[in-house]
Amino acid sequence: MGAQTIPAVPICDVSLPHNSMISDDEDYRFQLSVAVYGYEQHQHGGGKQYLWGDRVVSHRTGVRLRLVNVGAHSQARTGGRLGYPICLVCGQSRSPLASQADLQAFETDHRQRCGRVVEPVGFYADITADAVSLENAVDRQEAYSVMEALRMGASEVLDMEIEDLQLLAVPQAGVRQVNLLLYDPMPGGSGILDQMIARWPEVVVAAQRIVEECPSQCQSACVDCLLHFRNSYYHRRLNRLTALDRFDSWHGTLMFTHDIPSRLP
Repeated sequence: MGAQTIPAVPICDVSLPHNSMISDDEDYRFQLSVAVYGYEQHQHGGGKQYLWGDRVVSHRTGVRLRLVNVGAHSQARTGGRLGYPICLVCGQSRSPLASQADLQAFETDHRQRCGRVVEPVGFYADITADAVSLENAVDRQEAYSVMEALRMGASEVLDMEIEDLQLLAVPQAGVRQVNLLLYDPMPGGSGILDQMIARWPEVVVAAQRIVEECPSQCQSACVDCLLHFRNSYYHRRLNRLTALDRFDSWHGTLMFTHDIPSRLP
């Protein structure tokens, strides 16, 4: 086990467009694949807990989450340098994938001009969102495969966009088990998760069809079933056969167990 620490800057309700000497009409031409981690802040508005096969599924409102952007995905995955080279005095920055010579010149220039050492920093945002959680999944492959398939199934059944719901893995220290949250980023909630719980059997059937009827009959995941641009961060965690096995085992019925009391500061 290992850990890294970086300073982080809070952000809220901002848009950070990329400006360079070259402009292009393609929206995603220069988009950087980033690593975003998160955790719960132990506050929510309560909800309901269910059994789905032998797994626990909870539906809670007003879950407080902190999302942290720690830099380029390629560097985070390999244990490289985290964060973004940004001068916190004047706001200028460099790409975290820039050459070592460029980064060194940037740091030297701003140390002399702004009087402060340039450190790699991350960005974090605190959000409040409704969430459906798959709790204690055996590993990230099970968690991501099942919940991504459910998200895609919900997009068919509920006539929503895939980006209307987002995934967040919340690992547990020292074990492979992980909780995976499917959360609604719309402030105040859009009601999609309420519809998803109410129509759970239909969503499961749609998700099962997606992973079972892959046109390419791939051995893990491909662009014909689970892979798309927006989930590229966890492509290596997706496996349609894992999701199909869980759907066959857990079926499509949620069994209500108890109410979850709210947790306040």
